[in-house]
Amino acid sequence: MTGDDGRVFLSDEPIESTNQDRFEHQEYVDALEQILENAEPRWNIGVFGKWGTGKSSIINLLFDRLSDNPKFENTVCVEFDAWTHAEDSIRTDLLLGIDHELGQKTDTKIDSEYGILGEDHITEELYDITEDNSSDNPDLREYAQQLLTQSKFVTATVAITAVILIAGVVINALNAFGIFTPGQDLMGTANSILQIAILPLFLSLFIFMAKQVEDATSTLRQRYPRNDWSGAYEQLFEEMLDELMEKTEYEQVIISVDNLDRCESDTVYDVLVSLKTFMGNDRCLYIIPCDDEALLSHIQSIDRGEYFEENENEQEFLRKLFQAHVRIPPFTSDAISDYAAELNGQLKHGYDEEVLSVITKAYVRNPRRIKQALNRLTTLRMLAEEIEDTQRMREGVITGNLPFLAKMSILQEDFPEFYRSLQTNPRLLEEFNDYFAGRVMDPERKEELASHFEPTEDGNGKSVEGLREFLSSTRYITDNNPRRFIYLSEPPYTLTLEDGDRFVEDLRARQVDKVRDELDALFEDEGDFGPYREAIDDTLDEWSHLDSELFNIIEGLMEVFDALDDDAQTQVSRMVSEYLVSVDRRHFLEDLDPSISFPMILKMQPRDSRLLFGAYGELAADSETLQENILDAFVKHAEGIPESANRSLTESLVQLRENQQEDVFKTALDKIHSSAAARDKFATTKLLTEAIKLIELGNNERQFENEDYYQKFDSDASTEARGTFIEKLLDLRNEVEDNNINHINDSISNILLKIESDLPRQTASHLYNEFHGMVNAPSNNEKNLVETLFYHYDTLSSSDQNRFRQECMKQIQNWGGTGQQYLKWAQQYDVPLLDSEDAVTTALDPFPDQNTNTGLLTNTVLSLIPKEFDEELTSPKLIEILDNNDDSRAQLGAEMFSTAPKRFESVQDKVVSTCLKKVNKTNDTSSKQIYLTAVAEVFTDLSDSDQELFLSRLTDLARGNNKDKQAFYRVWNEVKSNLTSNHRRKVGQNVLSILEDEVSDQNQQVPTDDLVKVLQSVTDNLATNAHEEFIQRLSDELTDGNVGWQQKQDIVGQLAAFDDLAGQEDLVLTRIEGMLKQNSQNQLHQTTKKKLATLEGHDGIDETKIEEIREHHLKL
Repeated sequence: MTGDDGRVFLSDEPIESTNQDRFEHQEYVDALEQILENAEPRWNIGVFGKWGTGKSSIINLLFDRLSDNPKFENTVCVEFDAWTHAEDSIRTDLLLGIDHELGQKTDTKIDSEYGILGEDHITEELYDITEDNSSDNPDLREYAQQLLTQSKFVTATVAITAVILIAGVVINALNAFGIFTPGQDLMGTANSILQIAILPLFLSLFIFMAKQVEDATSTLRQRYPRNDWSGAYEQLFEEMLDELMEKTEYEQVIISVDNLDRCESDTVYDVLVSLKTFMGNDRCLYIIPCDDEALLSHIQSIDRGEYFEENENEQEFLRKLFQAHVRIPPFTSDAISDYAAELNGQLKHGYDEEVLSVITKAYVRNPRRIKQALNRLTTLRMLAEEIEDTQRMREGVITGNLPFLAKMSILQEDFPEFYRSLQTNPRLLEEFNDYFAGRVMDPERKEELASHFEPTEDGNGKSVEGLREFLSSTRYITDNNPRRFIYLSEPPYTLTLEDGDRFVEDLRARQVDKVRDELDALFEDEGDFGPYREAIDDTLDEWSHLDSELFNIIEGLMEVFDALDDDAQTQVSRMVSEYLVSVDRRHFLEDLDPSISFPMILKMQPRDSRLLFGAYGELAADSETLQENILDAFVKHAEGIPESANRSLTESLVQLRENQQEDVFKTALDKIHSSAAARDKFATTKLLTEAIKLIELGNNERQFENEDYYQKFDSDASTEARGTFIEKLLDLRNEVEDNNINHINDSISNILLKIESDLPRQTASHLYNEFHGMVNAPSNNEKNLVETLFYHYDTLSSSDQNRFRQECMKQIQNWGGTGQQYLKWAQQYDVPLLDSEDAVTTALDPFPDQNTNTGLLTNTVLSLIPKEFDEELTSPKLIEILDNNDDSRAQLGAEMFSTAPKRFESVQDKVVSTCLKKVNKTNDTSSKQIYLTAVAEVFTDLSDSDQELFLSRLTDLARGNNKDKQAFYRVWNEVKSNLTSNHRRKVGQNVLSILEDEVSDQNQQVPTDDLVKVLQSVTDNLATNAHEEFIQRLSDELTDGNVGWQQKQDIVGQLAAFDDLAGQEDLVLTRIEGMLKQNSQNQLHQTTKKKLATLEGHDGIDETKIEEIREHHLKL
């Protein structure tokens, strides 16, 4: 494409010969030549065209042509660049510049410098350079005034020195007259200070005088225009032309004033007026290459009514100024493309067609700008190559997309306002691509993008129109990360992530599965999340300007949030919170799925978390609608939701009930109730107060409706809310007609007995006042209401509690069913009814006469009596009852003792002695069991003799009838854990003896099961195989034809329950096999099958034999 000997940069000089003409400038030169051949002097010829269209090149070619035209052999052509003299006096510089150019063209010099008149002559004529004597010789007073006022340093020095000198003179004078006589040392020091103080005074005076000399030298001559009027310039210009004609053979001058349209407006006007006034000469022709539109704009900007005559406007001024003009039209796109290709061919490192296409689209009418664009692009490419070589960026990140680099270069140079917008929003180009393709749906954003093409107040309408054309025509030139082209840098993560751009693009495009897979692999390999964190942070920042893109990225992060480990979740959540907490991004919450946003918000800083959950609380409901997905998220994550969110959530939900959206409100309550954590967190007093307002009377005032919407939250409710609930129920109850009151009483009592008992004191008092009148004579229906007072007793005031106990004791004293019920409720709800001697005596007095309900004494009354009354009241009462000759009453004392033996230690010996005696005397098995059970409770405390006596009485029961044996077994279970091994052996031997007798008894086919169980529990305490004979006899029963199959079924069970079969395992299996052969009863086979499974666990059992029995003899 280019040769190695090409240029690195292109020069920007106008062409000087037809060989360099690439845009057919020759035709314009021909036209101008003809105009000049036929023009009469005092003509001003305009060459109009936009900047960069070749006006200067045309002038160069024209002057070159005229130098070879015989008709112009007596004409000298000169140029004046107005822009280079824009900061000076333009009229003076016009004269000086033309004088110098004429001298150079004609090789005429004045004092070795090119010129016709020379600079000194012109300036001497135009400016006054004489000295101003009046200001050079001030009198002494004026000089002193200057000295003190013009130098702060001198003034300060003089003041300080004067003070020191005056002080020194005074001290010396006082010393001389003997008024003040300091020592010689002090006087010497003072005089030394005076001598030193004079030095800075002389130094400051020297500095001031030197400055005055310098100022006098530098301001020796002050230039003041002496002849500041057009006539002076006109005379000098005439003189210059006369000298030119006299010194040379030239008779005519053609002057080109270039770059006039680039000057300040005042300068433009001064030059034009000069051409029209003092420079208007019959020997001169002027050519003005310029942009006539820019020229007109300059003239309009400075016209304040003082430049033009009446009836003459700016347009008319220009028309009169130019007698002829040539307009250079815009270049064709083909010509520009060919020119760009030719320039590109001159470069050592050229560019491909796509780069040239970008540049020519920007500068389709301006060849000069193409050169500049190529040079700028080359500079940027060289810089990018250096950055990539130093590995601050990956190789090819910039240089691999030179068309886009060219595009960014043009935007930076030609559209700086738009480029500044790009720096703020690097993705703006991408948005404009969507804009041109009609893919921007948001009206507000569409309007914002369109605003970039609207002319600003400074009138840059053409500039923004050029922006629209350029962006539209180059929209296919893109890069997935424009920011690195703006800053010629890229984030550090791109150098460490293998494919960071792809990860970012997947994140931005919501390729959730791909992002998740990559993160899963990262954490599975225990990789470094740091680069990913940087990539996420950078992506969020890059797209923070565009809500739609930022939303997608945040939502994508939330969807893959669970793929992160705990530390990574914390980092990502805090990055995202920076954007979500801002007021202008809070609306994101409306569209985010709370099921994925809540887990991330929970990991944010507490301050941000509180803020966002509060915002979500506000979104949970409005006056008519419940956002169920938001409430579901609150419920699911209730444990981590900050308490501060309760208020906003409650306020939102309360709106529903307040606006009669009761069904929706109930739905919200149901959702909150579905989670224990949600109930604990969100069942606020205010919310429950609104739930209580739902309660009303229903079913013809026979029941409450909607009470469950509070009641199911009661365990999580505050005391205040519970009080409001009860007050609501009581108020509704008072509205009920008498014929329905029983139904409502049932309902309210059921409710009051289910809720928590903690009530506000005021509510408890109200409850007591409503129901206490029923305590003395309650109906069956009202008893339930009285029970509620027992239930809520602890919340009553002390005075209400005292009154309530007194009212209850009246009923207990009457010993009816109501009093007994009160005792049971007192025990159930831990109400201290029996808190005095009188109350205890009242409760015990009915016994033992009232012995039909012994459980009332042992289980209820006894538990209600404080232990402090045991010594004087309860224990004597126990002995009194136990000594009764009637066993049916005496046994009540034994039961009292069994219930709480520790409480009756003081009378324990008496109780044991009495019970053992009564066992021996009574024939009633039940009484024997009760007496022995009482003694069993303190067996370990008995003396040896009493223990032996107890076991003897117990064994006697085993020898009795079946009822006695059952009593024996019950007492055995009470005492066996307290028996020593010797005790267990003795009992076991006695039981074994009894069982052997039973097995030998033809009338008893199956031994007593309770005794067999006792024997099974003590075989370890007996001699080895002591029960061998019993096992043998029991096994033989299985094949005895006189024993029924039901009995055999029981015997198989008894044998299987023995842990130790006394070495008779084979015999047992043989007898089981024989039994199965003799009996085909299905139930017997099923029971045997189960018991064989138990026998398989015995030591010494033949499992093979068991398997054979199953296979050959069991019916399956």
